[in-house]
Amino acid sequence: MLEALKNVSNEQDRKVKLVGAILNILSTTPSQELSYYANQPLYKQLGNYIANKIPKEADSSKVLSLIQRVISRCDFRLIEDYLFALETQDNYLVNLIESEINKPDFQQKVDHYRFQRLTKGNRTHNRKLILKDNPEALFSEETPGDIIAYVADPTLKNTFTSLFERSQGHLSEYIDTHHDLLGLYSLIRKGLVKSIQLNSDQFIVTKRDNPDKKGRFLTEQRNINRISDILNLKHQDSFVDLSDQSSIHKVRLKLIKPFAIFADKQQHKFYSLAYLQEGKTLEEVLLYEQDPTARFEHLKNSQKILDFLYEKGVIWGDMAPRNTIVNQMSGATDYYILDFEKTKILNHSASLTERQEHCRGQMCVEEFGAICSLEEVKTCFRGYFEPEKWDLNSLDPVPFEKPKRELVAIFEARGEEFYTLGAYNRLEQQVMKVRFPFTDGAKNKRHPLHICFKIDHYLGSEYDQKTTELLMSAYEYDCLPDTMDILEQALQNLDNRLILGDLATATTYNTLQENRQCYEYDFLEEVINGFYDRKEESHQFRLAINRYNTGLKLYHIRLDEVTKRHGISLAKSNCEALRTTLHRILKSAYANYRPTLILLSGGFSRGEITYGSDVDVGIVSDKDSSEIKKFIKNSISEELSLSSDFYLDVTLQDVEKRFLGDPSLLEDVLHGQIANGDSKAIQSYEQAKKRILQNKNYLATAVPVFIPKYQVGDETEVQIKQYLKLCNLTLALAPHVGVNINKGILLSIKDFLLFYKNEYAYEKSKYKEPNVLDEGVMSEIGLYLRDQSSALLAEIDRLKHQLKLDQS
Repeated sequence: MLEALKNVSNEQDRKVKLVGAILNILSTTPSQELSYYANQPLYKQLGNYIANKIPKEADSSKVLSLIQRVISRCDFRLIEDYLFALETQDNYLVNLIESEINKPDFQQKVDHYRFQRLTKGNRTHNRKLILKDNPEALFSEETPGDIIAYVADPTLKNTFTSLFERSQGHLSEYIDTHHDLLGLYSLIRKGLVKSIQLNSDQFIVTKRDNPDKKGRFLTEQRNINRISDILNLKHQDSFVDLSDQSSIHKVRLKLIKPFAIFADKQQHKFYSLAYLQEGKTLEEVLLYEQDPTARFEHLKNSQKILDFLYEKGVIWGDMAPRNTIVNQMSGATDYYILDFEKTKILNHSASLTERQEHCRGQMCVEEFGAICSLEEVKTCFRGYFEPEKWDLNSLDPVPFEKPKRELVAIFEARGEEFYTLGAYNRLEQQVMKVRFPFTDGAKNKRHPLHICFKIDHYLGSEYDQKTTELLMSAYEYDCLPDTMDILEQALQNLDNRLILGDLATATTYNTLQENRQCYEYDFLEEVINGFYDRKEESHQFRLAINRYNTGLKLYHIRLDEVTKRHGISLAKSNCEALRTTLHRILKSAYANYRPTLILLSGGFSRGEITYGSDVDVGIVSDKDSSEIKKFIKNSISEELSLSSDFYLDVTLQDVEKRFLGDPSLLEDVLHGQIANGDSKAIQSYEQAKKRILQNKNYLATAVPVFIPKYQVGDETEVQIKQYLKLCNLTLALAPHVGVNINKGILLSIKDFLLFYKNEYAYEKSKYKEPNVLDEGVMSEIGLYLRDQSSALLAEIDRLKHQLKLDQS
């Protein structure tokens, strides 16, 4: 029976096993690239994505073994090249990946093949390379040509030329088809910074101009050249020794300097190329370093770097732990500095006022404060950053050339166009309460600025300002950790979505355009706006925490379901996630308004909560029910983000009359459950329900209204819902009508339909086109359900005939 349904189930079981195996590989195989964003929900999504891409006919064991080797040895995103090769039966690429994965130039070969495949139809002619002796020529509108390049180190001209020849003249396309350089913040600079294997033992990093920041690229290149001259750091190995008697090891300052820059005149793009420097960013080092002595040493060295640059007249506007690479060796620590878009170069040593203004910018609080305590920052930048000395009552205007953007935004949002230095200082001290790391009640280290930094890049400065203010309210209401939990989970969901998208587009021509049409973006915006709108009222703010926690629970339950593929288990899990909050709401409503009974019907009573479900409530009361209905409706909306309908509003004495008078309430009679009420009222209701279902006249009238309606449906999504209702009615009515059914098969069909009902709603909520179910499967399900339900109708017809005979 239902062979097609069994085939679908078998295919699901195969994928479940694959997902489990992939989850195990992802969880147990060390991967530096994957470690930056490692989390179990990501592994579940990756596992499901990869399992769905493995062809049925492929040798699963062989494929899984290769995937594990890719993860352990290479960039995990090369998995997509392998999956693409299997899917398209590209035998050359399959053989390349399977036979050469252990070779040192493996990634270079795969990347090059991807470039050739993706740009095959776009390479209209070979472009010419023109080398210039002056970088300014690249930015001149009058300079003709295709690719205009400047190679700073003459000894590396052959290196650049060979790279140009490898790309067959299409160097910008060659770079763009490579993967982004992975790191703590690689997702927020999508498409701008790439990693390329130059040869078997050397990688380079390319950086292209950001089209949203016109002129910054040129400014940075000029600043790098000037700093290189000022500090006499002409070559890759040049350094300045900053060691002194207090140094534990030698302290050396080095500069990340591109060995080449070029302009693609046809596409109006600019790129810089530099060797990939080994080491970790200072942010990564300080994020995980717990030893106070080691932390102090790094911060002391940061102060040395800052003071040295000040003395040379360099105000490094982008000074930040994330822009410093640390390479610790035996007896020496090298600090490589990079990113000079906002650097200001003076013709004199920076004055104390200039130094203090620089430290009142982003560097101390927003950059070092992201991973250092306030005391660490004050100690490191003593003399320049001393918030305890700020004048909080000054009526002077703000003297800074560039006041902090986020503080200005908060003033503007409050309608304060003019503000004094005292007001500015007071606001910054308030903001600082939600800037620096802290340890929560569970002894976990929390980093509020990581949230703000990501939101600023994902959603823009307006949402950064809102996030700062809502965190200030959370701090005031003593619920900062709970609020951060929600924001961090929402950001993690978005990160995971972007990583999955990065993998899915790894075999396409990447651009800088990011698809913002996805649920995770919308949910993050909804959370920020929701908290921000409630920031002035503590009770509403806390209700929002409950509401968004519920939304996140449902999101993660769905990810769990991906690895199980059972509709009923998902629905029950959804119900469980909502049950506690819903029952608390109804219990509170019952206690405050004292109705006779509160009933539940619909999906909640049947254990079928899916995406887009609402809550069907019945009120049995002798009093006016308008206030209790208002309370329930508002509470469910606020705390569960669900809508609610009231299918019943009647006194206990009139329950039976109401149901018997309206055959359309048959489903509510069959599936309705009592949520609250005293024992006497519950007993009366159950007796009335029993009498209704024993009333042959009622069944003879009500059943024919429903079953024919659910036996048809045009669209697949409608069919799923109709057939599910038909299945439920058949299961519930058969005992009352006296028809024998195969309960096991009907429950299997219900499981199957419920899963796909949830899938359709979920996919649509994520702006995706749902996967269409096989028409043959739906046809067989429909035939079987119509056969079973028709037996019910036949019995009802017999019952009607018998009733007429009895009446006559």
